[in-house]
Amino acid sequence: MGKKIYMLMTGAFLPHEGRYLRIYNQAHTLANSGYNVTIIAWDRLCNLPQRINVDGIDIIRIQHRAPRGVGPRNFRNIWKYNRIAQRMLIEARPDCIHCFNIDTIHAGLKAANILKCKTILDMCEPDYYRGFWKGRYNWLLYFIDRYEMKYARPFNHVFVHNEYQVNKYHSANIRNVTRIGSYPNRSSIVSDLKGIADTDNIVIGRLGSIWKNNCIEEFLSAISMLNNNNQRFRIFLAGKVFDNYQMQFNKLKSKYTNILSIQGSYDNSEIGSLYENIDVSIIVYNKRHFGNITPTKLFESFAHGVPVIVNDVGEMAKIVTEGKCGVVVDESDIDSISNGISDICSDRDTYRKMSENCLRLAESTYCWEANSDQFLLEYENVLGE
Repeated sequence: MGKKIYMLMTGAFLPHEGRYLRIYNQAHTLANSGYNVTIIAWDRLCNLPQRINVDGIDIIRIQHRAPRGVGPRNFRNIWKYNRIAQRMLIEARPDCIHCFNIDTIHAGLKAANILKCKTILDMCEPDYYRGFWKGRYNWLLYFIDRYEMKYARPFNHVFVHNEYQVNKYHSANIRNVTRIGSYPNRSSIVSDLKGIADTDNIVIGRLGSIWKNNCIEEFLSAISMLNNNNQRFRIFLAGKVFDNYQMQFNKLKSKYTNILSIQGSYDNSEIGSLYENIDVSIIVYNKRHFGNITPTKLFESFAHGVPVIVNDVGEMAKIVTEGKCGVVVDESDIDSISNGISDICSDRDTYRKMSENCLRLAESTYCWEANSDQFLLEYENVLGE
């Protein structure tokens, strides 16, 4: 029988939903390599099966009702999850405990100290919580960052998502760090190059949650300006609108009805068809709130051959510039955004070359299969195999 690995996460784990793809890919790779993998998840709505098996992965969901989006007021519920998870770990006696993000560190380290087992920390979210809390809570982020650096040290190994995190851990003299990005599977990479179907009706799109810090207003202003110059662009958004942005977003919808189309939340199975209808992907963020992220949707766009518009956040500017698969804009400058859109869309050959570069990068570097061997090797090193 293979060694037992228990993974901890504070989401409900819907295995094929995009946000959990990193966790699924890691667990599935380990299970296929002979390890016994169990995920302890958290069902905050208490409406999912408590125990299921998906592709050889056992999933146990702690059913403890708790809200989302309430900032530090959820700490008490997170503590409750950790107490329950800790008891489950001690009873299960795994060979390795794999903790996803800060919220699970307490349970993992406490149980590992009792069991004397191996531990892995997986910080797939840079600067955890930043950008999502209300401003009055931001002073707490300093202490959360210090907590992360302090309690990362006891772990046998740390996986991170981007180069910024590698540098952050190295600057704290934590060297047992490996970058394993949150990338789509190779099977999702399309085989055909993307082309502009209709230069008179170009769709600039964004997939993912919609909130005030992802620069929707600036793009709407830029597209309106371009359309006033006898060009034809429209913007398409797919994703859930954050509750605290809904009122402001409704005003935008009424102002830009002629160029804005919207789809609400979507299933992961719809991602391919959504990208088929998008000519250019917007992946731009307010740097003050999201200065260090490298979002998964960047690599989803690559996999579907869709050129991207990004700003200098995380390592997006470096990836896009070196890979020649889109343009980098100043998110605070409407002229920069409109020029970036024109640079991608004004020439069919330029656009096609960018699409080709997207698919090349997805196939060679930014897919799970290009990283899975390194992930498995680090696991084997930790477990002494």
